[in-house]
Amino acid sequence: MREFITNHLAGLAWDAVVAVPLDPVQKRKRGFNQSELLTAGISVSLDCPDLSCCLKRERASQPQHRMTRSAREENVKDCFSVSDQEVFRLKKILLID
Repeated sequence: MREFITNHLAGLAWDAVVAVPLDPVQKRKRGFNQSELLTAGISVSLDCPDLSCCLKRERASQPQHRMTRSAREENVKDCFSVSDQEVFRLKKILLID
């Protein structure tokens, strides 16, 4: 992951990284959120804050791998919320899913 960041993301300026929150039921089943684990390391590599705690999942969604674009958009509509909008205002966010 560090090599990829160095080779492909180093020239880009990110203000923060954020992990997409996993559905609590899925997180309990799996025992962890892989996006959170990746985000922690990426945050260090890019020397920018991890603001994952500011993004919350409001409801579960269906797996999207076989959905059309419009179905995906509908599937995640109102699925996430931000605890403090000012934290994200005018920021370049690297979203890890």
